[in-house]
Amino acid sequence: MKKIGKIAVFLILGSMVWGCGRQEESPDVRETAIISEEKPEKMEETSVAAVEEETEVQAEDVGDEKVQVHQDETAEKDQIKLVAAQKAEPVRCDGEKGRQLSNEELQAFTSWIGRSDNYGFLLSIYDTPAEVDLDEIFYCGAGIEQNEVTEEEIEAYLHACGWDEIYTDFEKLTTEQIDAFLQKKTGLSYEQMNGRLRWTYLPEYDAYYAEHGDTNYRAFSCVEGYTADEQVFTLRCRPYDLGGSDSDGYHVMDYELKLERWDGEYRFLSNRMMWERGLIEEQSFAVALEPLGNVIFASYAPDIEVHPFADVSFFILRDGRELRRLQGIVEGNIRENEVFHQVEAVAFADYNEDGNTDVIIIADYALLSEEGIENICAEIRLYEGKNEYLYYDQEMSEKVNLEADGRTIRSVLDYIAQNL
Repeated sequence: MKKIGKIAVFLILGSMVWGCGRQEESPDVRETAIISEEKPEKMEETSVAAVEEETEVQAEDVGDEKVQVHQDETAEKDQIKLVAAQKAEPVRCDGEKGRQLSNEELQAFTSWIGRSDNYGFLLSIYDTPAEVDLDEIFYCGAGIEQNEVTEEEIEAYLHACGWDEIYTDFEKLTTEQIDAFLQKKTGLSYEQMNGRLRWTYLPEYDAYYAEHGDTNYRAFSCVEGYTADEQVFTLRCRPYDLGGSDSDGYHVMDYELKLERWDGEYRFLSNRMMWERGLIEEQSFAVALEPLGNVIFASYAPDIEVHPFADVSFFILRDGRELRRLQGIVEGNIRENEVFHQVEAVAFADYNEDGNTDVIIIADYALLSEEGIENICAEIRLYEGKNEYLYYDQEMSEKVNLEADGRTIRSVLDYIAQNL
């Protein structure tokens, strides 16, 4: 890593951000942009606009103007173009929360959601109970008492599946059992659910059958909760590892679970991934990545209270769900003798021209010594897109960090264009 020169800022006018965050102006390509708050219907390729702090910026009549990017005549035709990106808009929850739940109440809810008949409702995202993923709920039987399975049923099941024998654990649930369970937990019948259980259904027995050789169990802890009327409860739930091996430095997503008190128990209302918590908003973007399509690229600050040397985390999100987590560049995403300082820039481009969008990130780190912080250095990392995944491009990242002139997105892309 090389020491940072002048700190640069990305030109943001209105709510649109194009391609990356802050960076220095390239001496080879000087670009200006008129940026409006109007969102384009389709995000097209464009170049990044950036200026140094001391550069005087003037923007006139930006209210209703369409986005225009003008390149100087010195721009090379073979420059790698950046993919347009728009600043991500996280969920805002600023309303009245009501009474905060006590530690004893949170512990009671933690025990309740950890039961075999409840944990499955935290394994999918839904705004209404009808949207819940039934396969997650019933994967291990949901604590429902199992009926005896006859030899005739097994033969009928194997015939329907085209198999010779049963190799793993075998579950059977009748439609009556499923209906009764869902009525109790959601107030809806099986027919009222949006999805269907992807088990094998045998109409002659009016029952569903499935095999599984593992478990989908995941433990959650209720770390915060509120109620405004003692009827509906909003819980912030955090997943944790029962084996006690929660030792990596990746960001952990919390979930907002809503329950309604009903007949001495609780019914599930909704479950939302709280992707806004810990988000570095100025370096998180709505972007169209090939071939994934429209997604949110989300940057997350490390929780230094849990791991002082934890690194920044990056996720790909879609429809409020985690789609991908980018691999960290150090083991366990925990650094040694370096403290994360900031994400300086994020950009999107197909730098190897294979039809897949790649990601370029510049992050700053404080180097520590016995005397304290020694200096702050910038590190470049590249992620190569392949078949809907993003893989850390270690070889090219190391070359760019050693040989590229400057620590800007444009200098990185110019180096790649000349050396790939």
